[in-house]
Amino acid sequence: MRIGEVKISSPLVLAPMANVTDPAFRLLCRKHGCGLTYTEMINANALVRANKATIRKAQFSKKDKPLVGQLFGAKIELLEKATKILSDYAEIIDINLGCPDKDVMKIGAGSSLLIKPVKIEKIIKAMKKATDKPITAKIRLGLDKNHINAVRNSKIIEGAGADAIAVHARTTAQGYSGIADWEQIRLIRDEISIPLIGNGDVSSYNEAQTKLKDYKVDSVMIGRAAMGNPSVFSGEEINKEKQIKLYEEYLGLAEGFEIVFEQKKRQALWFMNGFEGAVSLRREISKTKKLEEINKILENV
Repeated sequence: MRIGEVKISSPLVLAPMANVTDPAFRLLCRKHGCGLTYTEMINANALVRANKATIRKAQFSKKDKPLVGQLFGAKIELLEKATKILSDYAEIIDINLGCPDKDVMKIGAGSSLLIKPVKIEKIIKAMKKATDKPITAKIRLGLDKNHINAVRNSKIIEGAGADAIAVHARTTAQGYSGIADWEQIRLIRDEISIPLIGNGDVSSYNEAQTKLKDYKVDSVMIGRAAMGNPSVFSGEEINKEKQIKLYEEYLGLAEGFEIVFEQKKRQALWFMNGFEGAVSLRREISKTKKLEEINKILENV
């Protein structure tokens, strides 16, 4: 698959997730079969102001390619400036039009843009003007079940010049609950010709392969199923020992980046999940104040 001139080696994509898709975790997912990664969602306004915490979200490695830098914002001129800045870090620039977070929507960004087709078109055109890198968008089906407009928005995004589109097959009102409606993705596939990335309820490697075949999408995006489990991109079976080794591998990769202890601790909690004794182990880790304490806990497991 290609997005613009960018070649993607595998159709399995890591979704952008706050406090999850840091640069070390992205590299770890790549090592286990992920073909495309996204940064955490980056505030366009904060990036233009050179906010230090925001700059950290844009950290990258030369090995983490191709990388999608995902922006959110409501002001077109700031999104245009942020696109230019992020083009120095990422091979592809994405605009988030689907985040259901209330604080994000309150400023007119994320999912609040789903009901503003004219503004969507202007945003895509402004971002295309700002860079020669491919521009993509990530959307949801609509605000709620009575306002499904994903086909309309997808056609507008394509018409404005976007190079690909990712669709989370849930509404804003659903958040991350309920069942993802992949039949809506099928309808979008029939209406657009640019690459289509399907997202929602993909919990395993085998399920991703089934979605690729049944819905004719170009890629499948995996989110929550990858948290603490990069092996979801390869289909490799996982157990407690492997999860601990994967976390240790994550820590090794993290040494090359500015990743604060709290983030390493969050990742530990995700990796220490889903096996016998995980609840008490996570409880111990949640009380730690420094990395040495986490390492000592894992040595004792």
